[in-house]
Formats: sequence, C-alpha cells, structure tokens
Amino acid sequence: MLKKRGEFVVHERQVEDILTTFTDITAGLLGISLPLRLLARQLALPDGSRLDLLFAAGRKLLLVEIKVEACRKEFIRQITNYRRQVTAMQHQGQLPEGELVAYLLCPLFPKPMMALCQRAGILPIAYDLHYVLMSFFERFHPLVLPMDIKPRNLGLWHLGLAHRALYALSHPLPFHQVAQSVKLSPSTISSYLTLMKELGLVMEHEGIVSLTEAGEMYVRLKDLKAPTPQISDAQAALMRRLVMENPFASGTVHGIFAVVECVMNLARNTYPVPIDMLRDYFALTVGTWSRWQHPKTRTDATLMYVHYAAQLGMLARFGQQVYLTPAGVRFVLLLQLHKALKLLDVLERWESQHKEPILPKPAASSPSEPSPHPSLLLGR
Repeated sequence: MLKKRGEFVVHERQVEDILTTFTDITAGLLGISLPLRLLARQLALPDGSRLDLLFAAGRKLLLVEIKVEACRKEFIRQITNYRRQVTAMQHQGQLPEGELVAYLLCPLFPKPMMALCQRAGILPIAYDLHYVLMSFFERFHPLVLPMDIKPRNLGLWHLGLAHRALYALSHPLPFHQVAQSVKLSPSTISSYLTLMKELGLVMEHEGIVSLTEAGEMYVRLKDLKAPTPQISDAQAALMRRLVMENPFASGTVHGIFAVVECVMNLARNTYPVPIDMLRDYFALTVGTWSRWQHPKTRTDATLMYVHYAAQLGMLARFGQQVYLTPAGVRFVLLLQLHKALKLLDVLERWESQHKEPILPKPAASSPSEPSPHPSLLLGR
C-alpha cells in the first residue's frame, strides 16, 4: 500500500525490500545485537493473511509487521492475530520452536497507541523512513557506482600530447629516463604519465614505468604517417572499448563516459547542447560540484572532457555547442546496457545470498500464492 507521511511517499513493500536484504539495518531498528536470519517473507498464515517478515535471532522468532503511517488500533489487532497464528503453527510443527517476539514498525506512535502496544505485549518501534532509505543507498550505491571515483582536471586537453612519453616506453624505464628520452621536464612527463595511468595504458612500480597490455596494443595501433599527437581511428576504437568495459576504472575514464552520457541526456531538451548547460549538469552528475565551485573551473574541466570524448570520436564541438556523433550514440546505448547488466549481476548476487529456506506450508482451505522472494530485483 502506498502511504503519504508529510512529504514522504513510499510503499510499505519498498521498506520491506530493504529490511529483508539488509538485515543489519533491521537489527539496528529492532535493537537486536544477535545476527538475524530471515525465515520467511510474506508468510502465508492459516486464515489467508500474511506476516511481513519472520526472523530468527538466537532461540527467538521475531515477527515484524511494517507500516509507513502512524500506528492505529487495527495494526495492533493485526499483529496480535498474526502472533496467535504463528504460535499455532509452531505447535503443529510447521515453524521452528522458540520464544515469539512481535514487533510493530511505524513512523509514529501516539501515546495511546504506545500504551495499547505495551498492554498487548507488542514491541512498538518508531522508525525513521529517511534513515531506512538513506541506509539502503549507502550500501547499494558503492556497488554500482563507486563514490570515491570522480573526474579530475588534469590540465591536459589533448590525449595525443602524451604520445611522446608513451611511445618511448618500448621497454620499462625509470621515470627520470622517460623524461630524458623525450627531452621534456619531469613535471610535464609526470602529468602525461598520470593521464596515461588513468586511462589504463601505463603502470608504475617502484619508480619503473612500463606499458600495460592495453598500452602495448594502443602503441601498435598508431598511425605511422600521422603526426605524433594525432590519435588514429584504431586507437580511438580501442579506447572506446576500454571505457565501455570498465567505466569506473579511474576518474578520467568515468569523466569521458559521463560527459557523453550527459550530452545525450541534455539533447532531449535542446540540441546542440550549450557548454553553459553541460558544465553544470556534468559537475552534478560526476559529483564534483563542490570541488569545481567557480563557473570557470567547471567550464574548463567540462571542456577538457568534451575534448577527450571528441578525440575518441564520440562528441564534436563547434564553438560553445557540443554535438553527438554516431559513435557516441552507439557508445552510450551499449554502455547503458552494460551498466544494466552489471546492476542485474549485483542484484542476483544479493538474491543468492538472501534465499529464504522452504518452510512447511500451513494447512489452508484454499490454495494461496507462494511467498514472494526477498529480492530488491522484484521490489514492489
């Protein structure tokens, strides 16, 4: 049921999804120090009603009924009835033995309702919807979007400028020898190699710099007839594939895919996309708004990533306008599919970790649907 509390609009089943999947949040709300083990969700009872959640904690069985509105008398009668039926199921061997503890979770308990709960032997838990939803996000978000990976403004607007240092690494070299071989200052080489490391083309260990497997392939794909700073079509295709395979490999990789996705999203409103519109949306999307506070800082950083994406063939820029290319559209669509598959993989792993055991079915006069599986993938 969808309920509204002040400005909160939330489904009871969504709260149930969270408390089923993240039992540590549930244990904190209930004040339980023992680990919780889910026995059933939406447990079918003999009278056809359903108990939201049934947990085991040590030798106790915990009955948990969830509401997203202030407590009413009918809620207390409801869970009292559930407790009576669960007790009968225990006596019939349909549920494990153990002391029953009934919990009623509501955002608010008026004093008269609190007193009624106490007289009925029901433990009233006044919980904060905001806390539950934020706790879910804190656990879920890093699994699909690492929060510590954010683009940086490296001050280099052309990926090809690092080619001189990259092409000098035919074999591993100490850092200072790389600078000497290309006759550039150590600070300049440091900037170039930082960019190449962010892109996964170079690695450094104990002061020795070498090409990664992807870096070796990138060098082999260079256009011998083109000027050194120019990126070949084959090199651009390789980088697009590397970004797509691991869009969170580094802040720079994340920034490249994010700026293309931002342009595609903003194109629904206006096209071509103005830099002034893109810069703010891009900073918000990649989580750098507070770091790039000045508009010029946001503009410079955004333009840098627009140029990276343009050099890889995914965007085009003309003055203060940004355009999508066929390769950019294809890239975004494939990346969105990739991200969706990654998200499904995360949710399926949760599903396998939170499978509820098969409990004996209670006797019933008519068939009832099976208890829903505790999975956020099937969130209602």
